[in-house]
Amino acid sequence: MGKWRIIAALSGFLWLLFGALSGHDALDDKAQAYFTKAHEYHIVHTLALFWLSGLPGAGGGGESPCCGLSESSFSAAVCI
Repeated sequence: MGKWRIIAALSGFLWLLFGALSGHDALDDKAQAYFTKAHEYHIVHTLALFWLSGLPGAGGGGESPCCGLSESSFSAAVCI
């Protein structure tokens, strides 16, 4: 497993954690707003890191783990 996949997995864990904290109304309003925003940012960061982990030379083998698309196909799908 390459370093980008490990970093992406840790980012995914944070995405899950922030989503759980913001989704269960266990926090006061200010903290709720903070963790909701953190959850939204981690969605994008985690997906970008998983895409990076699939690039050649990153230890991922050249395919993005997101939907099994190649790098160019994934980029085109994201841009559309």
